[in-house]
Amino acid sequence: MIKALRLFVVCLLITSFALFPNPSHAETIYQPEHIAKFRVEKDEGIINLQGEINEDSFTQAKAAFEYFAENHIRNIIIHLHSLGGTVKSGSEIMMLMDAAKKQKINIVTFVDHKEYCGSTCTIIFADGSSRVAAPDTVWLFHSPFIKLTDEELGDPIKVAEAKEEIRISRRIILRAYYYADPEFTKTVLESVVNDDSGKVLILYGKEIIDHTATFINFPIVD
Repeated sequence: MIKALRLFVVCLLITSFALFPNPSHAETIYQPEHIAKFRVEKDEGIINLQGEINEDSFTQAKAAFEYFAENHIRNIIIHLHSLGGTVKSGSEIMMLMDAAKKQKINIVTFVDHKEYCGSTCTIIFADGSSRVAAPDTVWLFHSPFIKLTDEELGDPIKVAEAKEEIRISRRIILRAYYYADPEFTKTVLESVVNDDSGKVLILYGKEIIDHTATFINFPIVD
């Protein structure tokens, strides 16, 4: 972990992004007991998005971004370790990120050694200004889906609404992926997102690092 953070510091120094904070200098500003947590260390704001990404995640991430804005913190690290959640909550968090980027805020998305990022987590990662991850991370990509009850499956209106929601979700997901790496998205991820069979593409961070140009644009190595 220490080696990873040291290399992360070097990478961000080279690219004029914020340094990864030293926990020994941490000042905890706000730290709820579950899902999203955020804190301030020196001039950096850190958001931890772990576990299910849901409405609580968005609410707490929103509070973090508001606090950072009020206190003129211009470097934000989003530490991700999640198998996903709802596209709605993920897209709302991305809206917070996009608004901050328009204000020239540096947003680094980060997945550490032995951690995983799947489903909605991957679109939040992809939306970072700079994307940092280790080769031994695990990634899961798949098409969005909606579970309907037998009764709902018999209702043409419910089925049509579900299909439209999936169509919109696919557009949101692909927008994030194309932002991070157009070639990887076009050749690999687009067919996965548009697949209706429910298959899941599982990749190690090393595979993404070795075979894409920019999806993970700052790999962590030992």
